[in-house]
Amino acid sequence: MTHNMFSEVTAVVTSLSPATVYAAGLLRSLGARVEQCVHAPRSRDADDTLIQTYLEQVDQVDTKKDEYRVDLEISNQNNPCSSRIAQTRLSLDDPAATEYNEFARSCLGGAATYTYRNDGTPVYGFGDRYAYLAAIYGLTASLGQLYRQAGKPADIRIDLIQMVTALLPYPTVQYEYNGTETTSAQSGPRYVTPTRDGFVVIYAGFDWPSIARLLGDFTPQPESKFENIDARFENSIELGTVFEHWAGGKSTTEVLDAGREANVAIAQIAKPSEVVERYPRNSEKPVHVPFRVVGEGGVWEPPTETNSSDGLPLEGVRILDFTQVWSGPYATRILTELGADVVKVESPSRPDWLRKLGPSNRYPDLEPGPDFENRNAWFNTQNRGKRAISIDFKSVNGRQLIYDLSRSADIVVSNTRPGVMERLSLASSDFWQTGASCNVIQMPGFASNGPEAADMALGAQYDAFSSAAFFTGSLEAPLLTGFALGDPVAGAFSALAMVGSLYLRRRSGRPIALELAQAEAMVSIMPEFLHAKLPVERPKGNEDRRAEQEIKYEDGVPIATRTIGEDTVSYPTRNPSELMTAEETRGLFDWVDQPSCGTHRYPGSPATIGGERLELLKAAPARGEHTCEVLSSWLDIDPQDLDVLADIEVINQARTHEGVSNEG
Repeated sequence: MTHNMFSEVTAVVTSLSPATVYAAGLLRSLGARVEQCVHAPRSRDADDTLIQTYLEQVDQVDTKKDEYRVDLEISNQNNPCSSRIAQTRLSLDDPAATEYNEFARSCLGGAATYTYRNDGTPVYGFGDRYAYLAAIYGLTASLGQLYRQAGKPADIRIDLIQMVTALLPYPTVQYEYNGTETTSAQSGPRYVTPTRDGFVVIYAGFDWPSIARLLGDFTPQPESKFENIDARFENSIELGTVFEHWAGGKSTTEVLDAGREANVAIAQIAKPSEVVERYPRNSEKPVHVPFRVVGEGGVWEPPTETNSSDGLPLEGVRILDFTQVWSGPYATRILTELGADVVKVESPSRPDWLRKLGPSNRYPDLEPGPDFENRNAWFNTQNRGKRAISIDFKSVNGRQLIYDLSRSADIVVSNTRPGVMERLSLASSDFWQTGASCNVIQMPGFASNGPEAADMALGAQYDAFSSAAFFTGSLEAPLLTGFALGDPVAGAFSALAMVGSLYLRRRSGRPIALELAQAEAMVSIMPEFLHAKLPVERPKGNEDRRAEQEIKYEDGVPIATRTIGEDTVSYPTRNPSELMTAEETRGLFDWVDQPSCGTHRYPGSPATIGGERLELLKAAPARGEHTCEVLSSWLDIDPQDLDVLADIEVINQARTHEGVSNEG
């Protein structure tokens, strides 16, 4: 069903750039009717490889005809339209109406600072991935706007450089919290490790006993140097050498089997040819769609009230969010920015993993403090604007509360391994059998019908699965994509999938279950290398097929240069402190008071709607901060019954910010 997810949508692309043609190709892959304007100007980076890949078999039309109308126009700053031909116009722009390229965006938006070789040289990476992610965000906002039956015409603009900074927010927020200039080394706790017959990625950020069990006789001594994550960062080079000695004499299969037995996240770095064989090119779907329909429920009764034409695109949409860490919370953060009411569901005994004690550089003044679960920069960045409830959903009473809440929700989303929600009796069938008509979105690391289904997976493993590590580095020296780019890539696609699920439910009259394999999402942002009609030769590090480019040092400062013909342009590679005040990120950051942390700057959304920037979301919630509020407003439970539920430990009302009451 995903092939016709947006079959009722008509769109036209009126300017040709990597971002606009990718958006058009993705819409085509999801069933929309897409056309190309014959007058569309072309940016210098929109070469024939991109156009042939994404717009193959697309009709060309003259949009200047008076009668021409579509639902969505996809354009950029190089093509300001003088008349409205679409209900919604999506503009994927560089700032100040300047035509940048992906190399410049990576440097100016901060991404190049987070991916670098072991010699310290920043690495641009591969392709046009940040342009594509801006396109995904823009489509999510635009299709959300079109979903509103009473939605008024809107102009939606995505700033491509600000998209990069907003997509990778942790270094800037950590700098705000404690002044540390954080970058992401190629060593620890994520290790690219050679085996006897290839490469693997090992994630060593979880509990030390599992890693020691994996290493066996190779376990370094004294173990106290590695038992906590701060120590592993400090001694990361030594631990990387240990992994190389342990894996060097083993085959890749032996290393993967050992990881599964010890419950340590390890993935093989796939070669490009292996990825193409697994996901062959499809001219009808120029962009690989990483999600699929896996179930359909009973009859859905649409609400009698329609949304007002005012407000944000997803205003009125309710989401129960079981996701944790990065990818899932980023997906629901996007939907929160677009107006959805997102309620974060946590267990009293097992809250979001980012609430646990983490590396000291994630906390204000490098001090976790007694309230550390509400002071983590990563958690506080991805969960702004959400409400949080704490319910023991393993208990009979707690699970019934979740079922009751699901009957008021439009979407339930989780990012566990396959089978976990089923064992908790929180699968789609469980919700539908209790009378809910919500869509259910699951985000496993790997597809539930694939050989890796049960494997532990994080962003580094997605770099491996998709071959991104080879494209970032080389076949001889693979590199990871800085701050685990696979996580926000999966999150962006999941946000789009959730909006698409609303279309499918409205059209079919039945709720649906979708599965998005996060590792596959990375495959979807490399079509010009894996699935192009004329595939691009594999790049190496900072190389690009369209220009000569490199990163040099001037007085110790990395400067990026790009040369096309006789023209050379230079860009600074911005670090976290510079991003806060850079001209390109003007308006992106604003101050938020986080009760447990104080007032700091956080990045907001790279989008504007109708010329107005989306409002910066309020502070992230404390655990259980809104339990009573949500149960009262969604289920009309009175205060006395809430007290009883708290007394028998079905709900948790206690873990709030210091001084914030959640009673009654």
